[in-house]
Amino acid sequence: ESKDEAEAMKRESIDYLKRQIENHDIIKEASLKADEIVAKAQMDAKDIRLGARDYADEIVSDLEKSIDEKGSEMVNNISKELDSFITDLEKELSADLHSIRNNIKELRNYK
Repeated sequence: ESKDEAEAMKRESIDYLKRQIENHDIIKEASLKADEIVAKAQMDAKDIRLGARDYADEIVSDLEKSIDEKGSEMVNNISKELDSFITDLEKELSADLHSIRNNIKELRNYK
């Protein structure tokens, strides 16, 4: 019976010591410090995610701007080339038409 009682007292003492250790100021401070570290890490992770998102948005925005500029440049170049082609075509057609009219005049004169 005394052994059982001693074991029970031993268990109670160990439980009491565990509670005292858990309630000790150093443990409380360490727990608070750990919570602060976790909170800071979460804030840093959020800042990194937001920074990465901002960077990606900036890259996409620059890409869109570049595409718009290149697209406008291509349209302008095509427009200039088309204008040049039409001008050259009109000149050729005019020259051909002039030749045809001259040929018609010559044919009329052969009568």
